[in-house]
Amino acid sequence: MMEKTEKIAILEKLVSIDTTDQAEGVIADYLADLFAQHGIHTEKVASKPGRENLVAYLGEATDKVLGVTGHMDVVSIGDAANGRVIPSL
Repeated sequence: MMEKTEKIAILEKLVSIDTTDQAEGVIADYLADLFAQHGIHTEKVASKPGRENLVAYLGEATDKVLGVTGHMDVVSIGDAANGRVIPSL
């Protein structure tokens, strides 16, 4: 089982990666490497260059599938000069 400190380090790394403006490939690469360290097979499927989705396979092949999806990219924080900034946490 993963220790709490490792989970926090992974989250910190994920939120520190710049995925602004359709840069999912960077996160897909990071997660593929992370999953490989834990023995999880992955496959990157690109909708177009740099816009990869990551498919992870847990366990043995069966006729049952569970799909989970989410966004791996973000929008820019805005233009501070125009007063249009998305607040950060």
